[in-house]
Amino acid sequence: MDCKKIRGFLITDYIDKEAGRGLKDEISRHLSGCSGCREYEKTLRRAALEPFKKAHEIKVPDEVWAGISEAITKEKSYWPAWLTFDVRDFLTRIFSVPKPAFAVMTALIGVILVTTFVWLPFGNQEPAKNYLQDQMAFLVSLDTDEASAYSTNYAELDTNIEEYFF
Repeated sequence: MDCKKIRGFLITDYIDKEAGRGLKDEISRHLSGCSGCREYEKTLRRAALEPFKKAHEIKVPDEVWAGISEAITKEKSYWPAWLTFDVRDFLTRIFSVPKPAFAVMTALIGVILVTTFVWLPFGNQEPAKNYLQDQMAFLVSLDTDEASAYSTNYAELDTNIEEYFF
């Protein structure tokens, strides 16, 4: 690994003792052979860790935390209270159906869908039958003498299209 990457890891993971075992070993090997990075690590430790070694933990009073919490809740309530609602809570109330009721509702919807798709094609077929009978009657009438006489009139026009079809 090059010095630039090692120095990045020194700042982010190595000094904070967050580096994994493999990364820590690789950085240590690099530091043992590179005097520039070793000096950088010493400077970093002096600047980042030494000032805090003598510091002691300060206990923040509970009143301060209560004030911070109150300020955060005031910031969140931009809208009046009667206009605000939690979307997740709202959706949970709407869609919270007990499991047995959900199962019954799902089964009922399934029965309705199956019934609709099974019986729909077998419904009133009278209009379709009438249409097919009309079409058959028309096709049969095309074979009569009247229809053939009608078609020969077009053949007498002697145009190219009539000659092609007749």
